[in-house]
Amino acid sequence: MGQVLITLNGRIYRMACTDGQEERLSQLAAHLKTRVDSLAIEFGQVGEERLLLMAGLLVTDELFDARERSVSAEGPAAMKLTALAGPAEMPAKSPAGPAQRQDLAARVSTPRPHRGKHGRD
Repeated sequence: MGQVLITLNGRIYRMACTDGQEERLSQLAAHLKTRVDSLAIEFGQVGEERLLLMAGLLVTDELFDARERSVSAEGPAAMKLTALAGPAEMPAKSPAGPAQRQDLAARVSTPRPHRGKHGRD
């Protein structure tokens, strides 16, 4: 089993992967690291979990945009195949571009009041 050390926001994570997939995992981690680093610069240290959540949402938004472009480029036949996959697999509507993604990041980064374990203050 392969292993890759990934550094995000100053912390090191050891990740296991299938042998031969180390380079791919490193590439994926590098992309995520770029997003986390840019969010940390823009919003400061809002907490590791929040930075990772924001980066994950932005990368997912990019994925959904790419799916929508792919389905549009392939035409009606691809739309039918996507519909057969079910609602969980269908791309959601997402912001149109980088400016809207930044707006999404800003909304996600806004601190919310912390509630206790059972939803009470």
